[in-house]
Amino acid sequence: MSVKYPQRRSKAHRKRSQALEERDGDDSMWWRLNGTIRFYGLCLLVGTKAADIVTTVIGVKYIPTIVEANPFADWIFVEWGLFTGLTVLGFATVLFAFIAAELFAIEVRRRLGLPKTALLAQASIYATLSLLFGLVAIQNGLLIADQVTYMLGDLLIPPGGT
Repeated sequence: MSVKYPQRRSKAHRKRSQALEERDGDDSMWWRLNGTIRFYGLCLLVGTKAADIVTTVIGVKYIPTIVEANPFADWIFVEWGLFTGLTVLGFATVLFAFIAAELFAIEVRRRLGLPKTALLAQASIYATLSLLFGLVAIQNGLLIADQVTYMLGDLLIPPGGT
């Protein structure tokens, strides 16, 4: 009968094991932060794109002097209809932005080994596109307000007023 004694591990082996455990902890934290950025980024992206879509529908459908500035989008609206075209373009835009942000973050982390930079890049993509869609919605709203004021100009001036 023989007795097996626990093997003593070398210092280098213990350091490697410790480094792998720390990396696994950082890895789970990175994925948690990635998921948080993904959730809030998508919420912002979908919300601002929805505002863009709503203001585009109101402007193009109900105010005759407003036309779509993007020639490709205008062609889609003519061919497929306003609601179908906006739905398809909006979904495709958000999907493309989502895939680009996620793949870019994963590739920066994997290829360059820069996890914090990857998260910053992912958040920057979501923030930049959300800001863009929000500004487009604001511009659409201002254009609608301007055209409505112009169309109702005579009704808005009080009688005998200047």
